[in-house]
Amino acid sequence: MDTLLQDLRFAWRALARSPLFSAAALLVLALGTGASVAVFSVVNAVLLRPLPFEDPGRLVSVRSELPGLGLEDVGFSTPELDDLAQRSGVFDQVAAVWAVDSTLTGVDHPQRVLTAVVSPTYFRMLGARAQVGRLPGPEDATRGIADTVVLSDAAWRRLYGGAPDVLGKKLRMDNDVYTVIGVTPPDFRHPAPSSLGDVDMWATTEFRADPFPSPPQRRVRMLPTIVGRLRPDLTLAEAQAGLTTFAAAVRADNPSDYAPQARWTVRVVPLRDVVVGNVQTLLVLMLGAVGLVLAIACANLANLLLARASSRQREIAVRLALGAAPRRLFRQLLTESLLLATLGGVAGVAVAAGTTRSLLALVPSRLPRVHEVGVDATVLAFSALIVLLTGVLFGSAPAVQAGRTDVVGHLKESGARGTSGPRQQRLRVAFGISQIALSLVLMSASGLLLRTLWGVLAVDSGIDSRGVLTARTWVAVPNDPANDRYRKVEARAALVREVLRRLREIPGVTEAAMTTALPISHMTTRAPLQIEGRPNEAEAATAEVVFASPGYFATFRIPVRRGRGILDSDQPGNMEVAVLDETAALRFFPGQDPIGRTLQLGRFGPQPPPPMTVVGVVGDVKYGRLDEPKAPHVYGSLFQHSGRGFGFAVRARADAGTLAGPLRAALEGADSELPVFSAQSMEERLAVSVSERRLSAGLVSLFAVVAVLMAAIGVYGVVAYSVAHRTREIGVRMALGATRAHVARLVLGEGMRIALAGIVVGTLAALAAGRALRSLLFQVRETDPLVFATAGVLLGAVALLAAYVPARRAARVDPLVSLHHGS
Repeated sequence: MDTLLQDLRFAWRALARSPLFSAAALLVLALGTGASVAVFSVVNAVLLRPLPFEDPGRLVSVRSELPGLGLEDVGFSTPELDDLAQRSGVFDQVAAVWAVDSTLTGVDHPQRVLTAVVSPTYFRMLGARAQVGRLPGPEDATRGIADTVVLSDAAWRRLYGGAPDVLGKKLRMDNDVYTVIGVTPPDFRHPAPSSLGDVDMWATTEFRADPFPSPPQRRVRMLPTIVGRLRPDLTLAEAQAGLTTFAAAVRADNPSDYAPQARWTVRVVPLRDVVVGNVQTLLVLMLGAVGLVLAIACANLANLLLARASSRQREIAVRLALGAAPRRLFRQLLTESLLLATLGGVAGVAVAAGTTRSLLALVPSRLPRVHEVGVDATVLAFSALIVLLTGVLFGSAPAVQAGRTDVVGHLKESGARGTSGPRQQRLRVAFGISQIALSLVLMSASGLLLRTLWGVLAVDSGIDSRGVLTARTWVAVPNDPANDRYRKVEARAALVREVLRRLREIPGVTEAAMTTALPISHMTTRAPLQIEGRPNEAEAATAEVVFASPGYFATFRIPVRRGRGILDSDQPGNMEVAVLDETAALRFFPGQDPIGRTLQLGRFGPQPPPPMTVVGVVGDVKYGRLDEPKAPHVYGSLFQHSGRGFGFAVRARADAGTLAGPLRAALEGADSELPVFSAQSMEERLAVSVSERRLSAGLVSLFAVVAVLMAAIGVYGVVAYSVAHRTREIGVRMALGATRAHVARLVLGEGMRIALAGIVVGTLAALAAGRALRSLLFQVRETDPLVFATAGVLLGAVALLAAYVPARRAARVDPLVSLHHGS
């Protein structure tokens, strides 16, 4: 212990004697470590930390699929939920979740709230506890929706200011009165993809009475999500095998409800994978990029320490001559490095704590589990590991070299200036090559992601987004159908007509439309199609279904290629109409004129819908991500088919920001209980849709720029140090007739050899790393030659510039002065 304290005191004094060096090293370490810890804190919260539920490894999402029709997540019926709970033999508990928009009234303006209608087993299965009041359980089971609700912590604070007397409060939601019986803790979130949004309220039901079909019907799949807890003696693979057998038995027992060609089955997915979504590759990429930057910083610091060690070689030689053991000297110098790394790590954690929120402001709003990001024990342990690794990485080489000091040679030197041996110079060159190589990996990744982003932005969305403002609304669904003013499609059609009339009367609005799914909304419904003259075989057609009002295609400037669009005359009771996009027309009617042909949508309710006659063909529109493959779309009249959730859009000459108030007034004028939410310009929607790609390309590009700058500093340091220790040699060369240009080329050649070696090594590493990026790329190969060539040329140019300054200095050496000082 005394020896360790002595080493620490000596290390502290050594760092204090070189304040400029120490400050520069601490700055590099603080920034590198801070960036690494900040990114890791996000990765830890999103990917590594278990879900905040009881025994989360046994929780799974249960999915209903029709692989014969190419359909996933088709939902469950209540009888299928019963079968899973009672017949499958796989689960301890299962709970259905029906997350829907609801309208909260009795406040200044109607508000949209996201309500999760769940099975009574839901909270107990997740192991949740109430913050205030209680949470419902199986004893609260009701056939219809219970008249009690549980609030989220956020909704409690937003609606009641966090008042402790919230229990027993009444609220009106979708024209039904509910009583508050509990509040969930702040860290409780419904385990769903973040794109769904945070649930505001929970209500329970057995899904057996209004507003659900009564009696339950096996073909009516209204339950979109089921969460299950596996039996403790089953692995995920065993559970999946059991469910495959179970699904086959259910099909055999109910042949009239399951078409053989659809091959209905059930699949389980770990609940964590559902919550995390597809951000895992993005976050691992960010962590890898910042790790490469930290590695380059360590290489730079190793070079600095090597240079510092050469200036201390006389001091080290004296200590060795006085009897210091090489092992003791190695430990002392490594202690200096570890002390420096520790100080930099502490500063880095402070930087991370101060910048993590800024980092979160850059990430897409759909990133899951953002509320869990913070510095916890795992993050601190990671910080400690970073400190240890960086200290060893940049401190080992100088410490080893110090133990190999030529004692006699350095004691004979008259001056204190150190010299650099061949081994030390080779190490410095190796560090320079590694910095170039790592920088090229980052530059190549940056180039691939930037080309991907440009490719995505170049995709034609199929609409003209300029001047279009969009928003959503929700038409209330009372639990008792007798109180539902909009139960019939005719009433909903009348509401749509009235809303459109008021929207079109807003000053500055030139066009207005309503729809069940706005472009780039991910809200279309995928359904099987029965096409005239074609049996519903295993390769049956499926399409994304959108219901739209008259004026929809004009509002978004979607071109009508053939026939017509949706008209005011497409009313309930008239011929059901369908408009296909070009992809659907080509896929379903290849080489034929689809106008006048008929098709029928899959069953959405107890009765199959009537046939639809194709009246037009329009241009393709993106309703999901811009980089998704083209999918066929079928449009129907919003007057003839509609649900309860509507998107609406207006094209206006006025600034979109001035229309929010008039839009709300127009909807509340048509029905005072219509909420307005998710108001955005269409251009904002498009920007949000590519936000994850912008983030990945932007951050990796930023890291690449930092890496290139540090690599340039590294090349400059190696070449400049070489010039400083070859001054006598350069003087001799010039005395023997070498020109300044020859000397400059000699020095530049040394820098370019380092760069070329780094580029070769880096290209090989980047080719391997490119495979990890494959899932993030779009319209560009991971081996794109343009990207790799550009990265190599840019790095070569940067290295040339970095070597130019010491080369110019070498060319100006005065032979007489250099020979005099070298003698």
